[in-house]
Amino acid sequence: MSEPAWVRIQRKTFTRWCNNYLGQRQLGIENLDKDLSDGIALFNLLEILSGEAITPKPKLKAVMKLQKIENLATSLRFIKSKDIKLVGIGPEDIHDGKTSLILGLIWTLILRFQIENNLEEEDEKGRSAKQALLEWCNKVLNPQGIIITNFKDSWSDGKGFCGLVNVLEPETINLEQRPKEHAEENLNLAFDTSHNLFQFPKVLDAVDVIDNPDELSIMTYVSYFKAFLAANTADPTKSYAEGPGLVEATTGKTAIFTVHAVNEEGAHASRGGANIKGYLAHNGKEALKVKVKDNLNGTYECTYVPKLPGADFTLHVLIGKSEIKDSPFRPLVKPGEPKAGKCIAFGPGIEHAIAGQEAVFTVQTKDASDNNITDGGAKISAVLHDPQGDIKVNIIDNHDGTYTCSYVPHTAKPLLMDIKITTEADGEASIKNAPIKIPVAPGLASSEFTEASGPGLKGANAGEEAKISVITKDSFGNKLTAGDCNINGFLKSKNDDLTIPLNVLDNSDGSYSLSYLPQIAGDYELQVFLDESPIKDTPVDVSVKPGAPDLLNFLWDGLEVDGNGNRIVVAGSPESFSITAKDGYGNPLTNGGLPVKASLTGTENVPVLVIDNGDGTYAVSYRPVTVGDYQLSVEVNRQPIGGAKNPIPLIVIPGAISGSHSVAEGNLEEAEIGKDNVFTVFSRDEFDNEIKMGGADVTGELVHESGEVVPITVVDNGDGTYTCTYPDIQKSGDYKLSPLVNGELISDAPFTLKVAPGVTDINNTVITMPDHHVAGLPGLGIRLHDNFGNLQKNKGDKVRAHLLPLDHLEVDATDNGDGTYVVNYPPDLSGDVEVKVKVNGKYTTADPFSVNVQDNPVSEDMQQEVTELLPSTAALINSLLKDVHPSDREAILATLKELSNGKRLAPVEQEVKPKKEKQNLGLPKFSKPKRDVRKAQANPIKARLEMEEKALEVKEEEAKTEPQAKTKPTGAVSLGLGGLGAQIAQQQKMKMAGKNTGELEEVEGKAEEKVELKAEVAPSRGVKMQMGVGNIDVRAGLAGLKKTNK
Repeated sequence: MSEPAWVRIQRKTFTRWCNNYLGQRQLGIENLDKDLSDGIALFNLLEILSGEAITPKPKLKAVMKLQKIENLATSLRFIKSKDIKLVGIGPEDIHDGKTSLILGLIWTLILRFQIENNLEEEDEKGRSAKQALLEWCNKVLNPQGIIITNFKDSWSDGKGFCGLVNVLEPETINLEQRPKEHAEENLNLAFDTSHNLFQFPKVLDAVDVIDNPDELSIMTYVSYFKAFLAANTADPTKSYAEGPGLVEATTGKTAIFTVHAVNEEGAHASRGGANIKGYLAHNGKEALKVKVKDNLNGTYECTYVPKLPGADFTLHVLIGKSEIKDSPFRPLVKPGEPKAGKCIAFGPGIEHAIAGQEAVFTVQTKDASDNNITDGGAKISAVLHDPQGDIKVNIIDNHDGTYTCSYVPHTAKPLLMDIKITTEADGEASIKNAPIKIPVAPGLASSEFTEASGPGLKGANAGEEAKISVITKDSFGNKLTAGDCNINGFLKSKNDDLTIPLNVLDNSDGSYSLSYLPQIAGDYELQVFLDESPIKDTPVDVSVKPGAPDLLNFLWDGLEVDGNGNRIVVAGSPESFSITAKDGYGNPLTNGGLPVKASLTGTENVPVLVIDNGDGTYAVSYRPVTVGDYQLSVEVNRQPIGGAKNPIPLIVIPGAISGSHSVAEGNLEEAEIGKDNVFTVFSRDEFDNEIKMGGADVTGELVHESGEVVPITVVDNGDGTYTCTYPDIQKSGDYKLSPLVNGELISDAPFTLKVAPGVTDINNTVITMPDHHVAGLPGLGIRLHDNFGNLQKNKGDKVRAHLLPLDHLEVDATDNGDGTYVVNYPPDLSGDVEVKVKVNGKYTTADPFSVNVQDNPVSEDMQQEVTELLPSTAALINSLLKDVHPSDREAILATLKELSNGKRLAPVEQEVKPKKEKQNLGLPKFSKPKRDVRKAQANPIKARLEMEEKALEVKEEEAKTEPQAKTKPTGAVSLGLGGLGAQIAQQQKMKMAGKNTGELEEVEGKAEEKVELKAEVAPSRGVKMQMGVGNIDVRAGLAGLKKTNK
């Protein structure tokens, strides 16, 4: 592995440098790593460089390693004796040829004996050799337009070296003709010229400077120029110095003199570069160095500042190592005026002070060289910066260079003391270490300034320790920093003689911890003393407030209980009581905020309202309305409070009787006439609670719709119920029943009481006659009554009329639903008739009523309408209508109109079927317009009924055997007029008010049955007419209507 270029270059440069000196003794080396191994070359090099003889001498014929090591050790010891620091190298390293360490050693020698030996002021300015050499290069090269920034590439173009040649021999090389592009040519020119003019060894090669400029190698070569200049511009024996600084100086002030460089021919030098040095010695020892400034014109400005006064000083001026003419000089150094920065203050008043007490210290004046001044007259001022105001320091001049100062501080804390001296040179300036921080301690404790603080001054809570802090202070208000003061005090009640001493704890730092533990709430006076004097702002009034809530001490107020511990409450009555919160010492709390909650549970959950009054009391209210057992509980944070049994049993009893809430049960809607009717009144309060005791004023009345009043009898059962009867009801109808409790109607009253008539009493039946008796129209009117004479309005009585002399022809009377009945005469009945009325199977009277029944003919208008509708059969239909009830005539006519849609029906061919033999339907001959009872048989009605029954029997048998008549395929509907008559009859019946629905259905069913039977057989005997909408058996239809009305 090839070695770095710098190693190669430094080895070559340092070898040439060594040979330049070793040549003086006809010695030399070729390999720096090997030729120093025996110590001979190194030993000779050191003697040449130092100019001293080194002992012991080396063994010249050292063969053994040990001998060589010993020779090398001698050289290294000499180097160290010159205060040259060697790092990490020993004799063995040189013997073994360790290149990097050997190069470092040679560089150290170059630096010390060639570079540093020719530098000026390096120690004073604190510059390194490199920095000093670089500054020198720029000082001599800058005027030529060359700037050097380092010892590497700044020299690669060669112009720097050419410039140095001109420094030693002006205008030797024309720099304008040396362009940077010709670097190698420039370098060789400078090296050759330096060798020829100044005999400098060629330690550098141009190619190395261009390609690999080595800093140490370049510094080595540059140092030749600096050394040559210093050695060849001035002759110490000819050069001289002049100026006041050579004969007199003042401490602290700059003394000046000038050195003139003269060469050996006695001519003044016109350029700088001489190695001028100087130092001031005291008692033979160097005291300080002289600063030298090269004016570059052959003169050198020299200055020094003596520190100590006296006459035993020598001033040495040298060029190189030789003193100049008349050196050393003996200047007289006089003390200077005070130097503020050197003057000092000392004494107890500087170290510490006590507020309120005088403190004393001394100021010692010194000159610039830190020498004590021994006479007075200095202008000194001092001020203590106190927060309470600056304090001027009293100063006494002792006329011996010292000054006695005194002051009285106020504030106990580190204070700044500013001490100043005014001089001609510096004006006003602070002395050394000023401003000075002086610790000021507090003075004696003063009750007037001692203060108390803490929550205990404002008040306390019972059962809780109240704390007070007392800070002792001196008369300037400074807090004391030590204890042992007599602090005491007490808390005295304003309501009685209760006195509570204060507990006092000395914290040994000027503060005291006081405390007291009150138990009784109230107003107190707090007194704190220092010795026997009250401290600042005492006494003070304090209030002791109640302590923390103690649930067991809470007080219930307004909650009375009976002997069994129960709270009795009337339903609906607002209840309230208060809770007073107390602490553990029984003090009532004065503030609210506790989460007091209450509940009332039992028969039902009753809301309980808790209001925080904000003063430690809580208003609790509730209002139960339901009777029962309850538990009243009061809690804080789910913990029951004390002061009473908790929870408290609570019994809710009924409130006052309320008539409007009392109720009744029994005969309130219906009653039986002539019997004892009973109902019961249950007394209640306004919340519907049952009352279990009597005593209420229960009355009432029963008023008939006619205004008649029936008295009510009331029996108090003693258990909150009242039995009420109204036994004397004899009149049926609607009553208003109004039970009263304490003069107020009970709930849901008044009641509507319906009293139905009693059992029908036929003896009280009333029969009325119409003005005219007309066939088919209502005849007799019948009114039924019970045994009390009440109109019998109940349905269900069977009322019939027997018409004589037709052998008991019975006609059902029509029930009007209001206790009255009407006997409708059959439409075919006429003449004189005897009528007997039967109620529920019994005749009302023994004798019949004689009436004359008149005809009820069909009106001409109706006959005309029928003719217009059915012209071909009008005569027959009108004849038949005579036997129909008048009310049904209009219905039949309306039906005929509906069937014909208001159009005339064209006559059609009449087909008359031959009668079948042996077929006798036994139909009554209704075609006969009237029934003349006078020409009838002895019992004609009976005969007619028998005939009808036989006819029905024959018809039923015939219906079983004869096939049904088929309708034409045209879709015409065969409709018997009997069916139409049945429908019309039904419509007429529905118009009759008060008809019993069940009876109507029964009658309709029978009528329909009979009509259908007749409708089926009617075509075999009747006249069939084509009306466009169906076949109508007119005779059968009319017969059906007659049967229905029967």
